[in-house]
Order: sequence, then structure tokens, then C-alpha cells
Amino acid sequence: MNLDGSNLQTLLTPEETGGLVSWLQRTRPFRSPNGRYIFFDMGLFETTKSCAWADLKTRKIVRFGGACLFGGWLPDSSKAYVYEGYDVYEFDSKTMSQNLLPLKYKNPISSEIDTTRMTPEQMSDVVFDAPKDIRLTGDAKSILVNVITNYGRAELNNKAKPKLYQYKIGDWQHYSLADYYPKECNQEKLILWREDDHAFVCDTEQGKRSFSTADLSQSYPLAKDAVYVLQHNVLAGDKSTDILLRRNRQQNEQSPIDKLRYFYSPKVKGDDISGFSLYIPPHLVDDFDHYNLVDTLPPLPTHKQYQDAYDKYFEQKTKKCEKFWQDDYQGKDVSWDECQDVCEIKRVGDHFVTSSQCKPVKGSRRG
Repeated sequence: MNLDGSNLQTLLTPEETGGLVSWLQRTRPFRSPNGRYIFFDMGLFETTKSCAWADLKTRKIVRFGGACLFGGWLPDSSKAYVYEGYDVYEFDSKTMSQNLLPLKYKNPISSEIDTTRMTPEQMSDVVFDAPKDIRLTGDAKSILVNVITNYGRAELNNKAKPKLYQYKIGDWQHYSLADYYPKECNQEKLILWREDDHAFVCDTEQGKRSFSTADLSQSYPLAKDAVYVLQHNVLAGDKSTDILLRRNRQQNEQSPIDKLRYFYSPKVKGDDISGFSLYIPPHLVDDFDHYNLVDTLPPLPTHKQYQDAYDKYFEQKTKKCEKFWQDDYQGKDVSWDECQDVCEIKRVGDHFVTSSQCKPVKGSRRG
């Protein structure tokens, strides 16, 4: 769908995918730049866990492995990269197949070593490198690979830290130790990239901040607990399982909404798929950070509109709860828990949230 909720389309059905698609952070669907192909994961709670590539034109789906982490698409959608089972693969969209990348490491795993016949002393001398994570860089000319050195001695493994290797696309036998991320980024914590590879979020001493790969010298703060950067200073995504899309209030913003009664979050029973995966159309990719997404979404209501909506909501809910306690109200939009209190709305920066100041809803049968 469009960001304003219009033009809703079903890309794949549950019958085609064979179950519930995961929406957790880096296992959620990733669509190719041309919109034709999708990588997705069948999730943690499926009976048969697997990763998959889908061609939306031919409806062909290719499944493989499990516990995958997506690494990025090339701009022409010809290839994509994925980490799975301590290996890195290159997916070819033309043939719908993938090949193991022969990445060279400082301490390669030798097929001649038979650990089953080694003595404890011999095992303690074993050292080999294995990838932990991958990421296509913003210019799509190289791949960053987090590599962990594994030791036969357990005390060394506990102190081992990942090293960042950088490979040029197509040249897998040569690497350089990368110094890619800004110094303020904590590389021991997960760094999440935007799906077009042009921006990422990392943890710093000042909290989570987003960087554009076009200029790593500048960064922008994200809302508390936000990990996804969709457009700098405009949108952010919450890291919870039910991912929320947030838009910051812009300066001098005027809302067209004259009256706002109340808003709600619907509860869906059964097999519910929730979250989001942002697909950036090809004509916006090159200049996405400068594209005005604010014009795509309706302006946010003012604090007064929120407060008026709360007042009306509180008044209506109080009346319903009074009847609820007297067994006169049969509606399903209030319950015992909901009729205990209603919380105030307060401003937090550019957002409005329910506060800890809650008004009790009086009732003759309050327990």
C-alpha cells in the first residue's frame, strides 16, 4: 500500500507462503528495488522454519535453510546477499538460485582437520574464522562481514570480539579490515540498516542515532527505543514485535482535522500478521532522504485536538463504565480492567502519550 494507506494490494497469500511470515527486525520481508522479488522468513513459530525467495511475477517460491539474516539487494535487483547457518550466500534473481560465497578469512576452516580424533591438547590449538553477519554497503560495491574468531580454548572464545571484513562485490578472495562505521557507533550491538542500504542506525553514548551513507559525518537522534530509520528526522519504527510507524511533528504543522473523537488500536484474533516492510520505489531511491514524506501523510493534530479528543473519550467512557458496573451496558468496547481508570495525555517532545496520571472511573460495584 501507499504510505497514506491507499492502493492496498495482496502480494502473497498464506496458501502460497505456507504459513505466517516473520516481521521481526531483520527477518521481515525485503523487496527488491524493482519490486519483483521478495526475501522472507517463515518465522520463529512455524512448524517448518525456512527462508524463501519469491518471484511475484511468476509466483515461484524457492525455500532454503532457516534462521536467515538479510544483507541487501544490488540496485538492479539482479542479486541479493543473505547470511544463513554461518555461511554467506549470493542469490541470483534470474535463475532463482543461490550460491555459497567462497569468502577468504585470516583463519580459514580446514577440511583436513578431523576434530573427532584430536586430543584435548590438539583441540586447544584449533583456530578458525566464521561470519556472523553481513551488510551490503550504501554504494552497493562492497559487502561488510562481521567475522568471529573461534578458539579451541573456551576462555579465549569468551573474550573474542567480531572483526569487520570488507569485500568488493565479485572479489571474494581478498578482504580488508574495515573501518567503516563512525567511531561513536557501538559495533558490539546490532546495527540495523534501512532496506535501500542508504542509511543505518547504531547505538551511541547519546542513544540510538541514524546515519546516511552519503555523509557519515552527520547523524540524527531517533525516538526512544526506535531502531528503524525510514527518513531522517521524519519517520521511525518501533522495535517491538508489532512494529509501529511514527512520524515526528513538523514545525508550524497545521492539521486539517477539526474534531478528533478518539483513536484506537484494533485487536485481531487468530493468525494475525503485523508490522511493516518499507519498499522505496526506484524513482525515489537515489534522493530518498530529500524526498518530503511529510506531504505523503496527513498533518498531525495539535495538542488541543488531542486533549479535546481525550476529554470526549473520557466522558463517554465514564458513562459506559457507570452502566457497566450496574450491568446495564452490554457493549464490548469496555471491560472490567478498562473501567478502572483512564489516563491523562501529556506532551513528550513531538509526541503525545498517556501519562501515569490516571483518573479513576467511579462505579457502584468497584472491586
